[in-house]
Amino acid sequence: MVKKFLQNASLMVAANLLIKSIWILGVDRGVQNLLGPEEYGMYAVLFNAGILLIFIADLGVNNYHNRFVAQNPQLAGKSASAILTSKLILAVVYLAICLCYGIYSGYSNRILQLFVIIGCNWFLTTLIIFFRGVVGGLQQFKTDTLFSISDRFILIFLVGYALWFSPTLLTLEYFVYSQTIALSLVVFSLIIYVSRQTKNFHFHFDYAYIIKTLKNSMPFAILFLFQAVMIRADTIMLERLLVNGHEQAGIYMASQRLLETLTILAYLVSVILFPMFSKMIAQKENVKPLVKTSALLMFIPSVLVFILFIFFHKEIMNSLYTHPEIISSSKIAMVVMLSFVWLAQGYVWGTLLTANGNLKILNILSLLFMLLNLSMNFYFIPRYHAMGAAISFCITQGLFVLSEAIVCVRIFWIANQK
Repeated sequence: MVKKFLQNASLMVAANLLIKSIWILGVDRGVQNLLGPEEYGMYAVLFNAGILLIFIADLGVNNYHNRFVAQNPQLAGKSASAILTSKLILAVVYLAICLCYGIYSGYSNRILQLFVIIGCNWFLTTLIIFFRGVVGGLQQFKTDTLFSISDRFILIFLVGYALWFSPTLLTLEYFVYSQTIALSLVVFSLIIYVSRQTKNFHFHFDYAYIIKTLKNSMPFAILFLFQAVMIRADTIMLERLLVNGHEQAGIYMASQRLLETLTILAYLVSVILFPMFSKMIAQKENVKPLVKTSALLMFIPSVLVFILFIFFHKEIMNSLYTHPEIISSSKIAMVVMLSFVWLAQGYVWGTLLTANGNLKILNILSLLFMLLNLSMNFYFIPRYHAMGAAISFCITQGLFVLSEAIVCVRIFWIANQK
C-alpha cells in the first residue's frame, strides 16, 4: 500500500505542481500586480466570504461521500446520482444567502454581482470535488490527476492570454467570469465520465436516501464550517476592522498565495491518503507505516522552505511583486511559511482522523481553535494589521495540528498496544 501511495502521489504532485504553480505564481500573481493590492484585496475578501458560506451548499456531503465510496465502490453510481440532486437544491439556497449577505454588507451593485458569481464558482468547485471523490474512491488516481488540473489548465490560457497579450482586457470581472467558464467545462466532463464508469448513475430524487446522507454528513459540515472560519476569516476581519482593509487584505493574500502554492503538495497527498486510509481502516490493516511515510514526506520539504524564507523573504517577495506596500511587508511571508510546516502535517493527521470517523474529536478541536483564532485576530489585527493576521494564523495552526497528532498517537499507537 505504501508503494502504491508513493506512485500515485508522485504523479499527482508532479502534474499539479507544474500546472497550479504556473497558475498561482504566474497568472494569479500577475493579476494582482496588474489590478493592485486594493482591487485584488476586495476580490480576496469576496472569495473567502464565499468559502465561509459554501458549507450550506455542501453540508459535509463531499467528505462523507468520499469516505463512503472508498469503502463501497459498487454503490458509487447510485449514491452520487441521488446526492447530486440534493446539491443542486442546496446551491439555490447558498446563492440566495450570498445575495442576502452582500446586501446586508452594503455592497455596491458591482461588488454584489461579483460576489454572486464567485458564489457560483465555489459551488462548481464543490461539484468538481464531489465527482473527483467518486473517481478517487474507485481508485482511478491517474484519471483523478487529470481532472485535478483541468480547470487551472484552461484558466492559464483564458486569463494568461489577457494578462500577457491584452492587459487592458483584464478586469476583475474578466478574471471571475473566466473561472466560471473553466469550472463549468470540468464539471460537465466529470458528469460524463462518472456516468460511464458507474452503474445506476442518473438524475433522480431519493428523499429517504438524501435525508439519511445529510444526517450522516452533518458532522462533516460542522467540521468544514469551523475549519473554514479558522483559516479564512482573517481576510474578512482585515476588511471589517481596518480603514484600509482591502489594501491590507491584498498585502496578506500576497503571502497567502505562496502558502497556497506550497500546500498543493500537502493537499494532493491528502486526496490520495483519504481513500487509502478509509479502505485500510475498513479492512483492519495497519496504517502506521503509511502514516510515518507520508508525515516524513511532508515534514522535510516544509522545513526547508521555511528556512529559505528566514534568510531570503525580502528577495523572494521583491522578485514576485511590483507594489512597494507588498515588498515592504515581506516579513509577513516568513511568518506565513512557518504555518506551512504545521499545515503540511495537518493534512496527514487530520486526514487519518477523518478517515477513521473521529469527527466528534475533530469538531471539538476545530471549535476550540476557531474561537482562539478569532480572539487573536480581534487583538492582533487592529495593532499589527496584516502581520497580526499572519501571527494569529501561525499560532492557531501550530497548536491545532499538534492536538491532532496527539489524538492520532493515542488512537493508533497507544490504544493498539493495550
